[in-house]
Amino acid sequence: MKSPVFVFYFMVVFSHSLCAQYLGGSGDGASRELFRGTANGAQVATQIVFTASPVLVAPTESFTVLAEIRDASGHVAAFSSLSNASVSLAIDNNPASGTLSGTTPVTAVDAVATFSSMSIDNAGFGYSLEATASTLSATSSSFDVFNIYEGGSGDGAARSSGPQSTQNGQSIVIWRGGSSGNETDWATGSNWVGGSSATTGDLVYIEPNGNGHLPVLSAHTQIASLNFNSAGKPLELGNYNLTLTETIGRATATEYIKTNGAGSLIKDDIGNGVTFTFPVGNSSYNPLSITNNTGTAEWFSARVRDEVYEFGTYGPILTQPRVKRTWDIDKETPNASAGSGVDFVFNWNSGEVSNPAPATYALFHHDATGNGWAEVVIGSGTQNGNSFTYTGYTGTFSPFGIGDPADPLPVELLYFNGTCQPQGLDFRWATAAEVNSKSFTLEHSANLVEWHALHTQPAAGFSSSQNDYSVQLPHQAHLGPYFRLHQEDFDGKFERFAPLHLDCSETSGSGLLLYPNPARDAVWVSGIAGTLDWEIFDARGRRLRSGKLNMDETPQQLPTQGLPAGLYLFQTPNGRLPLMLQD
Repeated sequence: MKSPVFVFYFMVVFSHSLCAQYLGGSGDGASRELFRGTANGAQVATQIVFTASPVLVAPTESFTVLAEIRDASGHVAAFSSLSNASVSLAIDNNPASGTLSGTTPVTAVDAVATFSSMSIDNAGFGYSLEATASTLSATSSSFDVFNIYEGGSGDGAARSSGPQSTQNGQSIVIWRGGSSGNETDWATGSNWVGGSSATTGDLVYIEPNGNGHLPVLSAHTQIASLNFNSAGKPLELGNYNLTLTETIGRATATEYIKTNGAGSLIKDDIGNGVTFTFPVGNSSYNPLSITNNTGTAEWFSARVRDEVYEFGTYGPILTQPRVKRTWDIDKETPNASAGSGVDFVFNWNSGEVSNPAPATYALFHHDATGNGWAEVVIGSGTQNGNSFTYTGYTGTFSPFGIGDPADPLPVELLYFNGTCQPQGLDFRWATAAEVNSKSFTLEHSANLVEWHALHTQPAAGFSSSQNDYSVQLPHQAHLGPYFRLHQEDFDGKFERFAPLHLDCSETSGSGLLLYPNPARDAVWVSGIAGTLDWEIFDARGRRLRSGKLNMDETPQQLPTQGLPAGLYLFQTPNGRLPLMLQD
């Protein structure tokens, strides 16, 4: 009986000597788990343990995994031969054939391996990960890669763990779409899971199931991020802007920002050297990537039109060889002349090019005042299939199109204006470049529909420098109040530039000016001082809008977004002017 006692005693002493090798603030090792040395033999690593692994993540969403190499007692084996082992990570259980990204083996530090920026691309329930190091391996707890909700009912009832309500401290809100009345309205709370619509700072996900109603903006809106979430539902902007402060994810040919009106997608604070892809389109998906190399973080905006128009975003459709899309781009400052400018990547689909197609593809820009198209020559462009990359753009911002430099989009008009003089009407215009131009004809109209020629004069023909033109006409009661230029080439091709409004009658004798006219999203008011009370009436005489403008600093901008195209009356105590709005 003594021998067993002796053995038991020896084991107790051995265990005690091991414990004495642990470090701790009090010297007894109580607060320290790491084994100190090899007084009784090297520490032996026997297992790998996951100490941090995901529970719920969205597809492609980054997560972090921690794996510890431990000994038989569960202590971190920082003093074993595997303390700096190479640890590998792979998918063990793979319910949806997902692909794990970020799988480069990690060298453990003090027997702890940290895997950051991991992600899995496909949604599924019950994923698990396997970590391996030398002869050791371990399997993580199961976790889900989720599309917010999974379940036939669309309300998440089939999901036992439920959706996340927050992510990194920000609220997650989920678009579901209503069942009756206003079922597409973004601002209607019943269209959202939980009954509250998205607000500034929210992370928005689109419900992949439910009744299929896509979201439509009803006011200018700002959110943190948007995830289309394999929902198959585009987001329609209409005449309103959507501003993102963070990211947008999982856009596809059926899930994108639909710019079907005057509204644009705005990305706030694109940093220097940062690329952001605007997942925009109208009838189809035509994404635009912008890289900001100006040296300063700025917001950029983009929308797409389904053709190339004579006046930029409205007017007759051009017939020149072209990509039948216009990308209307804006940014926080008027131009991109600082730093290395801005890089673009424009994308279109098969069937969205004219017949005949351009023999050579080039970038064209429409002058911001609405006066003409011109090829961009500062920077360089490359076409590759249904994509066009342009680097080093340093000009101003407004509509962009892609055409053929051998058959260019129309003459670049620098300006066209008119003034009322005691002796008559004075019209002046100038071009920056002309190709094959035969003549300019000044036309007038009373209704913007029927146009009549007033004066024709020769054009410059071929010119790469500025050409100035002018004509003076006597006062005639029947003239105007709308005037435009009709330019014709020697080969019979022609273009018409945006009309201007010029009324020399008593109603505008106060000096009040309204321009451009026709307008799209806003007009400028100038010509008088002080506080100006204004009203806008439609063709039936109904007052639609009213307000005040401080005219001490002119001109002042008056937004017209939300008003449909048509003829209106701009009424002030100083006079009244017709206002034409174009789509």
